[in-house]
Amino acid sequence: MSATAAQSSRNNSTRTRILEAALEILSRDGPAKASMAEIARRAGLSRQGMYLHFSSKDELTYAAARHAFEVQHANAQEMLASRRPFTERLVGALMAEYASLYSGTRSRAARFWQGYEAPVIDRIIEMRNRFDRSFVELLAGALESDGAVIGPDDPHARSFVDLATVLVAAARGLTLSTREISTKDRAELLRIAVTRLCAPSR
Repeated sequence: MSATAAQSSRNNSTRTRILEAALEILSRDGPAKASMAEIARRAGLSRQGMYLHFSSKDELTYAAARHAFEVQHANAQEMLASRRPFTERLVGALMAEYASLYSGTRSRAARFWQGYEAPVIDRIIEMRNRFDRSFVELLAGALESDGAVIGPDDPHARSFVDLATVLVAAARGLTLSTREISTKDRAELLRIAVTRLCAPSR
């Protein structure tokens, strides 16, 4: 490995540590209480060292959100590509894409966003919507390749994209719910939705 490649690898590793630390601290404390100094300590850096990578908390928050979405999306893709049973793959992918901001029965997402003004939230929501559209296409492709049959319980679904959109809406609804729902119960509710709305033809 060349010196340039080695330096790039170290920078990427440091950046990932910062993003993971930011997700942990911001989700735990919310942006109002979370500090760049605390995030730097959790990442094993000085505050000055972290500012070499991110110039502000807003910039770091946006990058941390993108990192979380990218990891979730990659995990969902891996689940859909696995050889697990049809329903298990769909539920697993939906959980991977949308349930990662949860810990137990309490929403970490609410603490993550609380205290941010509209410009930051709007940028993150716009980015999340792009990931949603990409996931709908991914899910629709998986449904079609598996020969899924659109069930009778969703009269509005006329295509695999429609069906994927409905399943994503169900997963997002559980993510945004203010009810205390365990990870196990969330997965079971999604399993019911998948079972009622579609089934493999083979």
